[in-house]
Amino acid sequence: MNTILNHIHRGDIYEANFCQEFYAENARINPLDVFEKLNSLSKAPFTTFLRLENQFLLSASPERYIKKEGTKVISQPIKGTMRRSKEALEEIILRSREALKGLLICCCRR
Repeated sequence: MNTILNHIHRGDIYEANFCQEFYAENARINPLDVFEKLNSLSKAPFTTFLRLENQFLLSASPERYIKKEGTKVISQPIKGTMRRSKEALEEIILRSREALKGLLICCCRR
């Protein structure tokens, strides 16, 4: 985490998606029990339980990555989405100006 904060403070980046992988070798679990426990804790609207022979994928997410219905494909990401309206456009312009000001300040400080 300190490495990420250092990059932000130096102006190398302004945002980061910090993720951490958890795994265990030779673990003995009941995948369905773990999935049910995960769902009871996270209450995520989009969950996955996939079994392929003796391998399992368990997932809980607040966003729909992708969905296919017939020939229609939809994606419903959370990050970067905004209503399309005159107010939304004005908000984008305001945010862009603020981001440019921040970038200019970072460049001047270097």
